[in-house]
Amino acid sequence: MIRLATLVFLMTSASATAGGPAWDEMVADPTPGIRAFGTIGACVTAVSDPQAVTDALENAGWERADEFDGVPGFQVDNVSVMFWEDGGFCMMQTDDFSTRDLTDMLAAFDIPPVGEDDMGCVQFNFSGTIATLTGGGNDPACTSDTEAALRFEVSQ
Repeated sequence: MIRLATLVFLMTSASATAGGPAWDEMVADPTPGIRAFGTIGACVTAVSDPQAVTDALENAGWERADEFDGVPGFQVDNVSVMFWEDGGFCMMQTDDFSTRDLTDMLAAFDIPPVGEDDMGCVQFNFSGTIATLTGGGNDPACTSDTEAALRFEVSQ
């Protein structure tokens, strides 16, 4: 695991440049914290424009991953992204950070939790797109010390 202080420094450094990098540049960055934030931006975009995310991930050298229940995915190193091709849902998962690390990352950028889902997992609102924080996998727990995932769905 990368220490949180290092992560916050890397994210702050990346955002400090004029205008900060766009998510499609961040997904190409080999630094785990920067790439993780890039995948968050990719998922926010994928719920409404999945083709833009497909193009950006392919251009950044991400590999297509096996489909899960017909949902296409991409992966690079310890990060994966999967989303519906017609929009509405996206999931990013990282094995570089725990759910606590990801919560702290989001808090450092003034993105506080907005509530919990019916299972008690913390949720965040990204301009109308609700993201639920969990561990990884198909049947995740709300917390994990070894991985984190954000599952994005457009709020109704």
